[in-house]
Amino acid sequence: SHGQDRSYPIVFGSAFQSFPSAFKSLKLQPTQIFLITTHRLRKLGYARYLVRAMKKKGFSVKVLSVPDGEAFKRLPTVDFLYKHCLKEKIDRRSVVLALGGGVLTDLAGFFAATILRGVPFVSIPTTLLGMVDAAIGGKTGVDVPAGKNLVGAFYQPRMVWIDVAFLKTLPHREWITGFAEIIKYGVIKDAVFFQWLIHHLRKQPDVQKWAERDVQAAVWNSARLKAAVVSRDEKETPLQGGREILNFGHTIGHALEAATGYKNLTHGEAVSIGMAAAGLISNELGHWSEDAQLQLLSTLQVVGLPIHIPARIKVDWVKFWRALRQDKKIISGKLRFVLPRKIGTVFVKSGITAKLVKEVMSSIGYYQ
Repeated sequence: SHGQDRSYPIVFGSAFQSFPSAFKSLKLQPTQIFLITTHRLRKLGYARYLVRAMKKKGFSVKVLSVPDGEAFKRLPTVDFLYKHCLKEKIDRRSVVLALGGGVLTDLAGFFAATILRGVPFVSIPTTLLGMVDAAIGGKTGVDVPAGKNLVGAFYQPRMVWIDVAFLKTLPHREWITGFAEIIKYGVIKDAVFFQWLIHHLRKQPDVQKWAERDVQAAVWNSARLKAAVVSRDEKETPLQGGREILNFGHTIGHALEAATGYKNLTHGEAVSIGMAAAGLISNELGHWSEDAQLQLLSTLQVVGLPIHIPARIKVDWVKFWRALRQDKKIISGKLRFVLPRKIGTVFVKSGITAKLVKEVMSSIGYYQ
C-alpha cells in the first residue's frame, strides 16, 4: 500500500512459537508491550501461551483483558485501558498487541491509535471474521449510543498475524458468519476465487470440516483481496468507489443488525441477507442476471447462511429505516448501494429509492 509507513505484513504463523520472531523482524524495540485480550480468551490460555513464547525471546508482556462482546465496544472500555496503561507509564515506544475477534481488534486498535496520539500495534485475530475482515484494512473504532462504529480512526497495524489453529475453538455459527465475508470477496473482486469456493463447498459443505490448508487458502485469498482494495483507497473516500465496494451486503446488513438489536443475527448472517437483497435490487434494475443471483444464493445456502429474514426474528422496521438513512455511506440523503454486475464485479449506485428497497425487503421476509 502507499509508501513504506502505511504498508504492513500479513503473516501466517502457527501456534505462537513463530510469533516472537515475526514480531522481532518488525524492529520496533519496544519499551513495554501491552497485550489486550478478552476474559474468555484469557481463560482459554491463549494469552498465557503468547506471554510464555515472548518471554523465551526476551520480551516481557503485560496482559490486560476486557469483557467479551459488542456491548463492551464502547468508550468506557477504552477509558479503562487509557487509565491502566497511563498508570503503567506507557510511552510512544510501547507496543500494543491485540488478541481476539473483530470487536477486540477494533477496540484495541482504536485505543492504540489514540493513546499518546498513536503507539504501534499488532493485530492477532482469533476468529474467522477477524482474520478475513476486521483485522485487515486499519479501520478501528467503538460504538456510541447513536450507532455502531461512529467513533474511530483509520490506523494501520504494524503486522497482522494470522493462525488458523485458533479456529479450532470457534463455535460453528462463528465459522458460518466468517464465511459470509469470504463469499463477499469472491463476488466483489475475484470470480476465480468464487469458483474455487464453490468447488470446495461441493466436496465439503460443512466449512468447519475443511482441511486446514483449504481454510488457510480461503483466509489468505480474502486477506489479499481486502488488502488490494484498501491499499488503493485507505480512508474510504466518498464518491470515489474504491474501498466502498467492501460494503457489498452491508447497507441492508447493518440496518438489519440495528433493527434486531444486534442480538439475533450475527454480522455474517445479516450481511448474507444484505447480499441477497443487493442482488435482487441489481436484478430489478437490469444489471445482474437471474443466473448469477441463483449462484450467489445457492452458495450462501450451502454454507448455512440465511438468504431471507428468518421467521423467528422480529425486525423493528422503524429502526431499520432509520439505520438505513443514517448509513455512513449516504451522501446528501441518497441511498447508495454496492450492486453486483457479474460474479467478480460490483459497482456503486446512488439514488436507489426507498420504494425499491421496500419491494425487495418484502420479497425476502418483510412484514411477515
